[in-house]
Amino acid sequence: MAIHKFLLTATVAMACSGVSKADHIATLQLSSHSSDATPVERLLATFTFSVSMAGDHLTLRVANDTVAIGDPGGLGAYDINQVYFNGPGGKIGLTLVSGNGWGFSTNESADGFGSFGFAMQDVGGSPNAISSGGYLEFEFTITGGTATAADFVDNFSTVPPGDLPSLIAAKFIRGPASPDSPDGDDSAYGALVPLPPALPMGIAGLIGVAFLRRRTLKK
Repeated sequence: MAIHKFLLTATVAMACSGVSKADHIATLQLSSHSSDATPVERLLATFTFSVSMAGDHLTLRVANDTVAIGDPGGLGAYDINQVYFNGPGGKIGLTLVSGNGWGFSTNESADGFGSFGFAMQDVGGSPNAISSGGYLEFEFTITGGTATAADFVDNFSTVPPGDLPSLIAAKFIRGPASPDSPDGDDSAYGALVPLPPALPMGIAGLIGVAFLRRRTLKK
């Protein structure tokens, strides 16, 4: 598998004002890695985790940040039909309340990026895929205890499978031509593997408080 690295960091924006019934919001941005020869800068998405003040309800907003070729700054529009993320671990779990036609599962693998605690997957032939510039929100009840938004951006996927522990991942489909799909209809997984803490913290459009945690990654 060809893995292409791209300088892009995870960010955590903590906020109370203007967020109804939420103690804070945590945000992670794709993509630092691609599962194949598809350039990582084409695989863009934002995961926003919002947890209620009581710590018993999670809203996950997934925005597709890809832009069609021909638009200003466009690198190629994709649909997103799978998303992967992790929870705080232990006895903490999630029960899906509203999925917008997507299916919810646990302990799912995303190509070479490990096994994630939770996954949402579009069902029925991708009728509800997240299109370029669009977003979907998924609602969950937090079970087995309480959590904060930061708990959902502080845990890595488990490896094997794959060799890159990741914070989040998504599958991008129906994309333009790429090295792997010269005739168009490209598909690839994008994932977020945090940068080493020694690198400058001002890169990649840092918003809010930089969230970087030292981990040992297998290469």
